Amino acid sequence: MEENLSTCFACKKFCKVNRQMASTRVSVKKLAKEMLGVGKKLQALPSAIDELLMLLEKAESILTKVDQQPPAAIEVALVPLMQMLITDEILHHADVNIQIAVACCFTELTRISAPECTYKDPYMKELFQLCIIVLKHLSSDSGRNYDRALRMLETIAKLKSSAIILDIDGDKLIVQMFKIFFSAIRPNHPPDTFRYMEMIISYVIQESHKIPFKLLRPILDSVKMDQKNISPISWELGNAVFRNCSDKLQRPLKKAVRAKNLDVAEYAGIVTSLCQGAPSEENMRLMSHLGSGEDLIDLRIKVWWPNDREYYPGTIVSFDHVAKKHKIIYDDGDEEILFMDEETWEPLDDHQIQHSKKHDTDPPAAAKKPVMSKKKKGKSNPGPSKKHKGSSASERAKAENGGGIKSGEVSVPIAGAKDKLDAEMSEMNSPKKNDEKTETLTTETQPSDGATSDVAKD
Repeated sequence: MEENLSTCFACKKFCKVNRQMASTRVSVKKLAKEMLGVGKKLQALPSAIDELLMLLEKAESILTKVDQQPPAAIEVALVPLMQMLITDEILHHADVNIQIAVACCFTELTRISAPECTYKDPYMKELFQLCIIVLKHLSSDSGRNYDRALRMLETIAKLKSSAIILDIDGDKLIVQMFKIFFSAIRPNHPPDTFRYMEMIISYVIQESHKIPFKLLRPILDSVKMDQKNISPISWELGNAVFRNCSDKLQRPLKKAVRAKNLDVAEYAGIVTSLCQGAPSEENMRLMSHLGSGEDLIDLRIKVWWPNDREYYPGTIVSFDHVAKKHKIIYDDGDEEILFMDEETWEPLDDHQIQHSKKHDTDPPAAAKKPVMSKKKKGKSNPGPSKKHKGSSASERAKAENGGGIKSGEVSVPIAGAKDKLDAEMSEMNSPKKNDEKTETLTTETQPSDGATSDVAKD
């Protein structure tokens, strides 16, 4: 009796799993067919705005149902839509509702294709500009575009898409995004809204090779003393970012206070704390015997170059009393005029040079930094260890893909996908048994990691 019950239970479980797999296969085929249909209709390029908007919104709705790294049939079915989004007639459409729909479709495609990039850098830049239009609706209390903005915010935060923006556009779009966050944040927003904004801003700061004043300013403005009463939630967001990125923000903050003659008393306490931060007692004892100004002339030192992640040896040869800067001649012949208080450097005996070149390839530990550091350009001399050049978002995607199906400006990473699509689409019109082999959707998020480098001098 027990054996019969066990067999019956196993059979029911098998049938249930089989039905689920069959349902998944039907779902995949249905999504592929729907997406392919929308893409082909877009290729006809409807002249009526309402008809075009309807197709784009339908495409957006379908894309929200597609998981990351979908089957080949889905990937190939996406190609017509991906191609049409970057046509001049759609990408540069004057209607704001069309622009919003395009941006939302792009965000979903970015989510689906992560960590690969959907388009080449010039198109990515223009599409991210459209995303800024959507994010402005975060200041609304409700509505469809408000919901779209919340979803877009979540996608950018979780996939760390801001790293791509940094690669393709530098600071311009990032500054716009920061300003939107600080002006749009509301106490009645869902709790995750604050968290996603904090994640994005903090990630950008940590990943930036340099932090110019235009990037720092929106954060600094949010923690002005009067802002505490005007927008407490914005004040709280700014303070959270300063806490998260205090090590990265301290140097550019001190520089901004000096250059712009800012009164730190007008800002939150954390700003004053960071600006008044003093070297540790250990560092003061490590460097006090060296003196300053002309005392450092003829001193052998090694200077940290964050981009190269390496110390380079050289000699201090002169001191400018007016500019308060020293001239360094490196052993490889390069010359530099430096404000030593903004550099990471250490005294170096000649017998230590060879040792440092071999072993000093890790960033200097905080406890051993005698003075502040800045990010430098890569050394000009040729050689793999001294050359540093960041690759674009699209170049990194190509390296990760290792090739694939190409269709104009759109890349589909799975080879042989079209053949599979043709076979599967032909099967749509013929009946299939429930026990046939099925495809399953793979859902695995693989956000790209960025490398953190030290702050650059403007």
